[in-house]
Amino acid sequence: MARILLLIAILPIALIGTRSEAQFGFTAAQSTGIDPSVRLSGMGRTGTAVLWGSDLNDWANPALLPYNRGLRYERSKTQLVPDLAKDVFFTTNRMLWGRWGIGLAMAGWPIDAVGGNEVDYGITVVTDANGNDVGKVHTTEDDNTIGVGMNVAQALENAGLALGHHLPPIGRFGDVSLGHTWKRVKYHEEGTAAFFGSASVNERDRGYLLRVTPYDAIGYPGMIPGLESILRVKIEASYGAAEQNDGDRVVTYSTGTTLPVIQDHRQGRAFRVGIALPLSVENSWHRAGRTWIYELLTPLVSYGSTSERSQRYLRGTVAGDEVNRRGWEITVANIFSYREGHVDDPTSTVIGQTFGWGIGLHLGDLAGVQYDHATVPQSVYLADVKRNGFSLHIDPVRVISGLR
Repeated sequence: MARILLLIAILPIALIGTRSEAQFGFTAAQSTGIDPSVRLSGMGRTGTAVLWGSDLNDWANPALLPYNRGLRYERSKTQLVPDLAKDVFFTTNRMLWGRWGIGLAMAGWPIDAVGGNEVDYGITVVTDANGNDVGKVHTTEDDNTIGVGMNVAQALENAGLALGHHLPPIGRFGDVSLGHTWKRVKYHEEGTAAFFGSASVNERDRGYLLRVTPYDAIGYPGMIPGLESILRVKIEASYGAAEQNDGDRVVTYSTGTTLPVIQDHRQGRAFRVGIALPLSVENSWHRAGRTWIYELLTPLVSYGSTSERSQRYLRGTVAGDEVNRRGWEITVANIFSYREGHVDDPTSTVIGQTFGWGIGLHLGDLAGVQYDHATVPQSVYLADVKRNGFSLHIDPVRVISGLR
């Protein structure tokens, strides 16, 4: 049973980034603290305010959900602590949908068959004081979620169109988004030597995001014609805040053990600039029937950076030092992306650089496929973890419209 205790103690240090067992004790629902986004893991484990790209990190901030377009599927599998055990994995399967300023995400709840997030602690051989085998136990923790978000400006504009009114396009220059996620976490031990037994708890996340886009010649050309005849530029900035596990909950296991759930309050800022070819090039490609090439390569070059800080709480009390994260991403031809970042989490001893890259094909918001890789620190005492993820998206409404 020592292995189970070791893994439960070390996982916060190794990947989740909560706090070390020696300082704060064991906590429950640890799967809720693992970031499923491989892309944003490469950018310093950020994402609270990053609103560009087709694979946004609604785990960090559910207010990002309405920025999804169409239907999206994400999958990743990460070996959490390879230095300590070879059979401990974090697996995610998620479905997301976005349209008309509304976003929805499902991972195993309310429909079990639709994805889910799982930490598999593997099989542990339990021994007595003399080293004799007394049984085995297989431990898992499932984090099933459902989330919803609304972009206020987009929702109002689409509601106006449905009623036959053309409202001012305020979403062109900025908007406000809100989001909420409900989570059902189940811990289960199966075998002849269970220690904690089983337990379940319901948690929730909530967040908001503010976006400002002072200049967008890619989506709305014509503001500065002289400049746009050479190239088109889009500039945007955002601020996001989220509260994860928003509640002072304690989990009671079937063996009678009680453990608290950690909370995390995050705040982040992000900035991005994108560059596209002139409108004359887009028009000529459109006349030649090559619009898909333009959508595939736009923006031609983009750069985004983000920084955020978070503070954890345990039973309403500040737990550990403030965590600071930062990262950046550069994307060429809307196909290849390179990422770097830095995590400074002294309490969890997670301090170090992150790296990542991604390659994908995206026909604007119509459809796309993406593969991402990231290398992130576990702890100053352990080797870095390598993460890999796959995602695809399609907008069925646009596809059906194009076939008519």
